[in-house]
Amino acid sequence: MTMVVQLLLQGASTGQIIKFGFDNWGIKKRTVDDYISKCKDRVKQIANKDVELELAKAKIRYEDLYFKNYKSMDWRECRTVQGDINKLFGINAPEKQDVTSKGERIGRGPLMFISADKFTDEQLQEIINKKLGDNYNV
Repeated sequence: MTMVVQLLLQGASTGQIIKFGFDNWGIKKRTVDDYISKCKDRVKQIANKDVELELAKAKIRYEDLYFKNYKSMDWRECRTVQGDINKLFGINAPEKQDVTSKGERIGRGPLMFISADKFTDEQLQEIINKKLGDNYNV
């Protein structure tokens, strides 16, 4: 199976690996498919362990940086490090990226908030009717 892993990592297609298995080992497609499946699972396990290890190392490094900055009372850098930790672990709310308007405001214009206290009930009803239709009552 080591050879199948090597072929996978080199970018060989399933068909190429099946041909290799038949030509070199005399095994059928089904057996090679099983090998490929097991090898892919093994590669995923290794990759997941690497991700876990890298995440753990990053966490330890950030904690060390935070501690050193806290000790030297560099609060700004403490906050920066904490922000990086938050990003690393996905603690922040998802950040939205504008991919459609090239940075320009989407919508009709700036929002305005007006206190409803300045209007009578009749005026409010008229505004609501204009925006939402006659089915809404104050």
